[in-house]
Amino acid sequence: MAVDIEKWRVSGWYAHSVFIDSDCKHLVRIGPWPSGDRASTDHLAVAFYANGKELASYSTADLISDPTQVRVSATHYWWLMGGLRNPELHGDGRFILWTTEDVVYIFTSKDGKIYFTQDCKKDRETYPCSRYGTN
Repeated sequence: MAVDIEKWRVSGWYAHSVFIDSDCKHLVRIGPWPSGDRASTDHLAVAFYANGKELASYSTADLISDPTQVRVSATHYWWLMGGLRNPELHGDGRFILWTTEDVVYIFTSKDGKIYFTQDCKKDRETYPCSRYGTN
């Protein structure tokens, strides 16, 4: 008979989207839907954890250079591109996300650091921008 083993437990926050690395020690959390109409240092975009401890976090203002370049609804805004460009956690620990400014960030899930950024408005020919084509 299989036995379930708890690998993660959190308290004090909720996320509608989390990614657990293949080692089960590292977790990436997408922040809650932010209210308002612009990116803010007060709004969590993404956070990285190891063994339950936060390693790094980024606000929506950290990842959106022009705070007005978000998609606004009646109750909140989107800073993630979405569609075919949903966040991805790869087996090698790369965490990839796209912003509404059409900028792609690649982080390492092991420490939460940004190790690659590409503005796809300026360069659609190379990976990862070339993977999904144009808007």
